[in-house]
Amino acid sequence: MSLTELERSLSRLSPTHSVVIGGDFNLPGWDWRNQQVGNCRYPNLHRRLGSLLDDHGLTQVVTEPTRYQNTLDLLLVSNPTVVNEVTVVPGVSDHDCPLVKLNVRPTRRLQMRRKVLLYSKAQWEKFGESIEAVRDEIEAKVTYASVNELWLIFKTGIEKGINDFIPQKLTPHKANLPWVTNGIRRLIKKRDRLSNECRHLRKREGLIPYVLEERLRDLKRTLQFALRKAYWNYVESIFTVEDDDEGPGKYNCMKRFWQFIKNNRNDSAGIAELKSDGVLFSEPAEKADALNRQFKKVFTQEIPIPPHLLPDTSEHESMPDIVITLKGIEMMLKKLKPHKAPGPDGITPRILKQLSRVIAPILRIIYRLSYDTGEIPDDWHKGNVVPVYKKGDRTDPSNYRPISLTCICCKMMEHILASSIMRHGDEKDILHPSNMGSDLRDPASNNY
Repeated sequence: MSLTELERSLSRLSPTHSVVIGGDFNLPGWDWRNQQVGNCRYPNLHRRLGSLLDDHGLTQVVTEPTRYQNTLDLLLVSNPTVVNEVTVVPGVSDHDCPLVKLNVRPTRRLQMRRKVLLYSKAQWEKFGESIEAVRDEIEAKVTYASVNELWLIFKTGIEKGINDFIPQKLTPHKANLPWVTNGIRRLIKKRDRLSNECRHLRKREGLIPYVLEERLRDLKRTLQFALRKAYWNYVESIFTVEDDDEGPGKYNCMKRFWQFIKNNRNDSAGIAELKSDGVLFSEPAEKADALNRQFKKVFTQEIPIPPHLLPDTSEHESMPDIVITLKGIEMMLKKLKPHKAPGPDGITPRILKQLSRVIAPILRIIYRLSYDTGEIPDDWHKGNVVPVYKKGDRTDPSNYRPISLTCICCKMMEHILASSIMRHGDEKDILHPSNMGSDLRDPASNNY
């Protein structure tokens, strides 16, 4: 088959079809590791294959040579996430054979039901009053309680307020498409009932009354029209300007945009089977242990500088104590993005931002005591670690990188310390300009 015939065949396929094409393409000039064409006899033919891959969204997954130093035998796929492993083994001719392990269907991860907070129906005034009572309790115990004890009082107060003043609902077992409304769901149920009725009549009497059959056709047309209209209305609404928590006239479309992409993707979800030290792990707990061992192996533990290597004196002025102000903390709380995910403590940025006036005094007490004692709450030592696939063999734990999600209040404290240190180094000309981060020298965070 020529590239012209291959392109003609691909153009006839629907974009939703999964494509797997393998064979000897006899194009030795391609360097598939670096995705570029080297010196070869027919460069235009090689570039034409690259254009064909780009036009049809295909990925070539074989990178090892299959005949001498050339990669001639290729495998083109439209969905590279279904490819678990690619190896080249000796063949029966002068070509080596690519051995590819792939999932015929992308794996779907069953979503567990979780609680969703209905912020639009929350009783914020009563919630704020309950947090004021928590603030009074913390102020009364600040002289003898530890940082962790004060934090637990605050965390418990937030959890109680969520249960008392914010309605909740459980997400459904099956993820629904965001553009499918309740009216469309009613049409779907009505269509299914009528279809079952027609099926039973056909089995019992051998035919369906014309009126009933016409009703079913009309209902299908109505449902199809409603689905298409709802779909395109949703797509258009993603990119419209709306008022949101960050102020009027701001774009608040990215969350809905990524939700739309997630509902249309055909990629495999979750972590594939992992292989470590020749052992295959398929159970979730086993895969978590294998990834944990890999992440611990590559974790760099900082070694403190021995005291005898530090100079006795410094030519620079010592840094004064960091002043943590109520105004600065409240300003940081108001600048939080409400749609971000919470950390292990479960305190969402929406709650911190909405109740910034009553929460700021509590955090100031906790931050000040943490700074004075050098201790932090136990929750701040924890993080929700999510493994993200990078590239290469999906069964190899080393091809995943960890993303850690820590407590928002902890990240605020880190920002206070880091920005104060950077500002002191900037004012005293201690740091080179290339070492200064602009995000830590934000004028809005100058006062804490």
